[in-house]
Amino acid sequence: MRNERGFTLIESLVAIAIISLLVSLSAMALKNFWFVEAVDRGTGELTALLKRTQQRVVAETHPLVYGAWLEEDSSDWGIVKFDPKSSDTTTDDVCVKEPQKRFSDGVKVTAVTGDTTSEAATECLTIAPDATFVFFYARGTATEATVTLGKENSTSTGSIRVFPLTGRVERT
Repeated sequence: MRNERGFTLIESLVAIAIISLLVSLSAMALKNFWFVEAVDRGTGELTALLKRTQQRVVAETHPLVYGAWLEEDSSDWGIVKFDPKSSDTTTDDVCVKEPQKRFSDGVKVTAVTGDTTSEAATECLTIAPDATFVFFYARGTATEATVTLGKENSTSTGSIRVFPLTGRVERT
C-alpha cells in the first residue's frame, strides 16, 4: 500500500470558501475606495476652479463679475461672466456662459446654496435656468455658498464653502 498524502475534499472546499470570502471583501473595499476617490477628485476640481475664478476677477480691470453655476442632482456645471456694462441701467447687462463642464465618474452636486436673486443671478438665469450661482466680485468678496458633491450608491460626500467677506474657498 502506498502512503499518498493530499487534501481531502472537505479541506479543499473550506480553502475555496475562505478564498472566495476574502476576494468578496476585497472587491467591496476597492469599490468603496473608488467611490470615495471619485468624490474627492470632483471636490478638488471644483475647489481649484472656484479659486481660479476668484483670481480671475481680481486680475480684471473692468468691473466684471465671474461665477460658477451649479445644478442640484446634476453632474453639469460651469463658469459665467456677468458684465453690467453701465451702472445707470440694467438693460445692457450681459451674462455669458463659458463651455460647460461635467464631473466624471458619476459625481454630482447633491446640494447647493448660493445666489439666485441678485442682479447677476437674475440675468444669468436666462442661460442657466435651473442653476444656483456662486459669484466673485472685483473687491475680493463673493456670494456665500455651500456646495456638496456626492455619488449615487455611496455615502461619501465632499463639501466646499465660499465665505462672503473674503471670497475664500475652502474644502470642508
